[in-house]
Parts: sequence; C-alpha cells; structure tokens
Amino acid sequence: FVVILEADIGKLLTYRKEILTKGKKLLRQRFQNIDEAVLWLNENLDTLVELTIVTDEFLSAKDRKRLNEAHSGIINIIPEIKNKTFTLNRQGNIDLSKSIEQLFIDYFHHIKAQSPDEAIIELFKEVLGAED
Repeated sequence: FVVILEADIGKLLTYRKEILTKGKKLLRQRFQNIDEAVLWLNENLDTLVELTIVTDEFLSAKDRKRLNEAHSGIINIIPEIKNKTFTLNRQGNIDLSKSIEQLFIDYFHHIKAQSPDEAIIELFKEVLGAED
C-alpha cells in the first residue's frame, strides 16, 4: 500500500492508506557480465530493475547503453568492483615519480573506486596529445 498525504494551508494534514492494485515489481539483480544481464533483461521486460554489475573496471558508456537499450525499466545500475586492493598513500601525497598516465589511473581509481577501462585511458591520452 501507499500513504497519500493531503495538505492545505491553515488546515490539518490528512492522510489515507491506499492498496496498490496495479504496478510493476521492482527486482534487484546481480550479474557477473553485461551479456548475462542483457539476456535476463530481455526476458523480464514487465518489471522495474536495479542492476548490480560485477566488474574489474569502470562500466563504460557502451555497456550502460546496451543495458538501457535492452530494458526501459532500469532504475539504477550499480557497478560492483571485484578487485578492491587499490592502496592509497596514507598521507594523501602524490608520487610525482609516476607517469602522467599512471597518476590519472590512480586518481580515477581514488574517485571512482575502480580502474578506468581502455576507452577512458585512450581518451585521456588523446586529451594529452591535444595539449601539445
């Protein structure tokens, strides 16, 4: 059921409970790869879905697009990182002896808690090349 609140200025707040008779179920599913998720999504079109995708890297825009095109009822896509062994320098210092690419990967990992995929690394390299 749901609770409906009715509020008017200067009047007492009223509420009532209504039993839901229609609607879609919200399902939470966890998948190890995108292909498995797309297959399941195509078989469960009449639902709302919260997906958890287990991944080693950042979930690419291409993968997100595939998922969203497979199902119109996706509420949220949550990437779950398999490898959480990333270690930060305890003082938060930046190791300037690392290459700019490695510093970017470390930064991305720090912000997103996962490694960037190859497409993002290539885009970063392209941006670096454009600055020359």
